[in-house]
Amino acid sequence: MPLDSLEAYERLGEHLSAVDSIVEEFCRETGFVRRTTGISRYPMRCLDLHRQVSWFIELWMEEDEHGQRYDHFFPDIPYSLAGGAWIDLEGYRYVSDGVATFQRVRFRLLTSRLAADLSSAWERIRGFTPDYLVSLGPRVKLNLHPKVEIAPDDKNVV
Repeated sequence: MPLDSLEAYERLGEHLSAVDSIVEEFCRETGFVRRTTGISRYPMRCLDLHRQVSWFIELWMEEDEHGQRYDHFFPDIPYSLAGGAWIDLEGYRYVSDGVATFQRVRFRLLTSRLAADLSSAWERIRGFTPDYLVSLGPRVKLNLHPKVEIAPDDKNVV
């Protein structure tokens, strides 16, 4: 089944409902929220916690050994989990490197280990402080003030 529509991607990700209760429990315990916009259509779960630092944890379906996306689900499909943090200061974004908790674990093994792995990811990234992130140097210059165009003072402008 080719991934040629939003519906095809949604079908490919339906199996993640098997881990959603684990993800939801982790979010209740820690304050993370599941991000549902601005993410890939490819199956994944993205969690964010915004405080003085913004932390993220992501669980995603890997590609095959040739770098191609899978177009159907099977129980041994590989997933990875990683986290990190960022902070925006004075027009720059300071970002940590991603911290991998696991890579290419078979989906069928996730339900038995995901709660512990989410907690492990959080324990590993929660110490990323503003000072630490700034010490890494800026990664991105933010465009905080996009050019604003003033409409002409013309009664014909709608």
